[in-house]
Amino acid sequence: MNIHADTMSGAVRQARELVIRTQLIFFEASIVAVATIDGEDYPCDVTNVSTAGAMMKLDVDLPQGLEFLLDVQDLDEYAAEVAWANRPYYGVKLLVGEDMKLKEHADEVGLDPNLKP
Repeated sequence: MNIHADTMSGAVRQARELVIRTQLIFFEASIVAVATIDGEDYPCDVTNVSTAGAMMKLDVDLPQGLEFLLDVQDLDEYAAEVAWANRPYYGVKLLVGEDMKLKEHADEVGLDPNLKP
């Protein structure tokens, strides 16, 4: 059955709009970055952006506690620390203050900085 937007109930329309917004937020939260570790540059992807950190995808062995530079495309460069490791995924703690551009990006894509994991 084909349902057109003009005949959708309010609840169905709201659910559809929520799915579309969620897909856009996920897309927006995936960012290209470069991790600089011991003087070597490694292209990586940063997702799950929050006000304190992010998840980084990088197929290189990194130990928990390692500190490095993370240059996030169109945002800024940050000192970072590996909070947890499950190669190729890493939880990255950002070692920056409240005025970071990555926090602003998280706010723009609709992430609530008051939510606790």
